[in-house]
Amino acid sequence: MLIVALAAVAACQKNTVSEEPVLEESTTNTYIYTVNAAIESDVDVKSDYDSDGKFSWSEGDAISVLFHSGSTNKFFTLTRVSGTGNSAVFSGPITEGYTIGASNTSKIWAFYPANDNHAYTPDANDNRPYFYTPPVIDLSGGKYSANIPMYDVLDSEGDFTFKNMTCAYKFTINNLDVSKIQVDITNGVSYGLSGLTAMSSNYLRYSDYSSPDQKNITYICDVTSKTAVFYVSCRWSSTSFKPTVVIKDYDTDFVIKTLTATNGKALGCGEVKRLTISAPGEGIPFATSKFGIDWGNVTVAGTGATEAGHDGITSVKATADESYLYVYLGVEDSKLLKGDPLYENCNYIKLYLGEESASSSTSWMWGTAPNTFSEEQGIGWLIKSGAAKFGSSGETIYNDAQAVRLNGIDYYEIKLKRSAKTYLSSGTGTAHIGFLVYYQYYAWGGTQGDYYMYAPSGGSMLAVDLPAYVAP
Repeated sequence: MLIVALAAVAACQKNTVSEEPVLEESTTNTYIYTVNAAIESDVDVKSDYDSDGKFSWSEGDAISVLFHSGSTNKFFTLTRVSGTGNSAVFSGPITEGYTIGASNTSKIWAFYPANDNHAYTPDANDNRPYFYTPPVIDLSGGKYSANIPMYDVLDSEGDFTFKNMTCAYKFTINNLDVSKIQVDITNGVSYGLSGLTAMSSNYLRYSDYSSPDQKNITYICDVTSKTAVFYVSCRWSSTSFKPTVVIKDYDTDFVIKTLTATNGKALGCGEVKRLTISAPGEGIPFATSKFGIDWGNVTVAGTGATEAGHDGITSVKATADESYLYVYLGVEDSKLLKGDPLYENCNYIKLYLGEESASSSTSWMWGTAPNTFSEEQGIGWLIKSGAAKFGSSGETIYNDAQAVRLNGIDYYEIKLKRSAKTYLSSGTGTAHIGFLVYYQYYAWGGTQGDYYMYAPSGGSMLAVDLPAYVAP
């Protein structure tokens, strides 16, 4: 656990080190305001931390400082122009006519990190400003920073001493097999993580959010040496963080891992708790399985046929519990018949079912026993009114499904009743499963021809172990 005692000392001047303020004219009617920032030698602060928790300024760092023109108040951004480690210089253009400080109190407020949406409303919130955290924080492409919020307030121009306003959690995601991730975080308690929040005496409230969406925040991170790192800031001195964390491959939107905290922990101001999550694999398309299946860890899997006229199924998986059989299917959207709008349903799918002792029918798709099927069972349609949506046509084995279209692939997870078939519900054993997808409209209309898709390929049906049956 890293305790971040926060303080940054900054000598503030217009321009750099002149005793008298100098205004620099520009074609955009601005002048340059410059801040010389020094970090005390015995404190740990903000932008990035080494393995010992020591602070250093980073390229691209910026702070916001409050100025006013008449009754109009506005935060202006000053960007680091030189210096690293304990000392850096920040500078930026200020619109002509704006003077540093609040319009009604003349107090000088400064925030880190900078954002144009920080706000100040005279006589509101006890004359304290509002801090804005973006709902999406993109740290990729060299934009990495810890981004832990800090502030200071002065009665007149002079030295800033930045102080922390939050606690934070440092997330280290390792064992990653992708090059870039997106992490979606939702807070499970009544405190926000993003958007505009009021500043109290020395902390950010996060409890005054105007929309439930402010309980969400997203981080985009590059992966280096199979690892990505980011910090999540939240309300301190309260059990304010009980997150659900969804880790995705940024390029495919596939979900690699989902975790939900079972309890929260109260941290002090400036305190940083370290969390490490292992997230290997390329992920699956469903952010949340409708049936609670961790498809990323289902090993009974295959791919579809690749020969011309029968290709299009990209992946197939299957698993079972005590009452149901679950199947997962990925199909190239371009290989599916969308149909005339007059026809709601297209692309009929059949499930081929067999068991270890089955010896009835063989198929050129899967060869000889035990890859035989004792029954063909239609389960429904893959396309409804042009969209990826599973539609049942009254089959007794069907229970429920969901579908999603991502990056040109339509993905389905389908729940089937074991009670519908004796050999699925009579005890334990192994079920053999295969799929056939027809290229046709509803009611067998349209052009089927010789084009249809099947899975798995390679001469073997999927072999799913059946636990002892329990009626739902």
